[in-house]
Amino acid sequence: SVLVLIILIVFVILAKRYKYRVRENEVNIVQIVDDHYQRYMEQEEQYNSDRNNDIHYSIQY
Repeated sequence: SVLVLIILIVFVILAKRYKYRVRENEVNIVQIVDDHYQRYMEQEEQYNSDRNNDIHYSIQY
């Protein structure tokens, strides 16, 4: 009975640590995806801007 209680307490402690670690990783994953998306949008914007400038340049000259 005491042994079961000790095992249960250890299990709860480990489960909380694991849950906390998983939550930390989820935040990191969300942050990474957000950074990639932000970079993609900036590159897309830059590409479209460059294309518009090139088209404008070729029409002008």
